[in-house]
Amino acid sequence: MRETTTFLRDKECVVFRILLSLCFLLIPYGKTARGAGGSGPARALTFGSEQNLGRIDKNPSTPFLRYSPDGRLHAIWSEDDETSWPQGMASTEPHRISGDRAPSPMRNAVIASSTDGGQTWSAQRRVNTEVEAVQGEENGPKIAFDANGRVFVVWSIPGEKDDKTRANIRFAMADDKGGFTDASTVNEIKDTARFPIIEFAPDGNLMLAWIDRRHRHSQAPSTLHDAAES
Repeated sequence: MRETTTFLRDKECVVFRILLSLCFLLIPYGKTARGAGGSGPARALTFGSEQNLGRIDKNPSTPFLRYSPDGRLHAIWSEDDETSWPQGMASTEPHRISGDRAPSPMRNAVIASSTDGGQTWSAQRRVNTEVEAVQGEENGPKIAFDANGRVFVVWSIPGEKDDKTRANIRFAMADDKGGFTDASTVNEIKDTARFPIIEFAPDGNLMLAWIDRRHRHSQAPSTLHDAAES
């Protein structure tokens, strides 16, 4: 099991680096792929060498890139905390070794920014003020910016019994001291949410959405949460 876990994490690190290499160059070059006015033949895209973002020994994964209003490129991802597993070790219970109910390592949501389109990056900062099992497998942390450039973050943590399919959505935002506020759980019913996304509406309201699984045997609709109402 340890060999399989290490192999999967190594694959995640490779994919992480590849995605960053692609995104760094697609974003600036995408604007000039065609001639003025969007007409003319498409120009060939070229790619620079890949670079590492995150601490490789901490298994970084699920990167998400977004520009802020001031033109800076931001990357958020998750990586292992120093306390890798609950109680310091992985569970050996047969029904919890793999899959959606496997024990979740303690992970952090970390963020960094770039002023040159991804060529160089600031030092990374941890978003979550408390150590928890920030998910970094199928879906990682997401960010959005208001008109003033303030960053807002969502992520998920497993529900009771380490069930990733019935998780909880966590929300935090930048404070006025260079850090982040304590995270709060936004789903009304515990252990029912998964796959959060975050976006600002044209009217300036902050919107959160996720898959809601409160109804075990029916197809419940996704939940759309207006953060302005919180």
